[in-house]
Amino acid sequence: DRVWALLIDLPAWPAIMPFIRDVRLESGVAVDAWFSFRLFGFPIRAQVAVVQPNRELTWTGRSLWFSAVDRHVVEPLPEGGTRLTIAESFAGLFAVPLMSRARLKAQHEQWLRTFKQAVEQG
Repeated sequence: DRVWALLIDLPAWPAIMPFIRDVRLESGVAVDAWFSFRLFGFPIRAQVAVVQPNRELTWTGRSLWFSAVDRHVVEPLPEGGTRLTIAESFAGLFAVPLMSRARLKAQHEQWLRTFKQAVEQG
């Protein structure tokens, strides 16, 4: 429950990850809801595509010359605890030079580490 609550608290993201700023949610977190934020200074306009409470949050986003799909999956573990995974795809002009596979993986790993710390700290 804590993982999900923090995941859908979009305005709290900058406190978790400093390279995310200026999060603006136009309504509650629901399918077709719009939000915007800055990622490493790049403006992103996004729309929620999937909301399965305590299970999945997926959105599509556009920034400058490319578009992306971000999928966060929350999975309860049999021994207790929770696993949060991220899958992302993107395409467009300069997408590959701006975000290599290694850079994207490192960014996701950093997000997951700091997200885990935020959840554990309450």
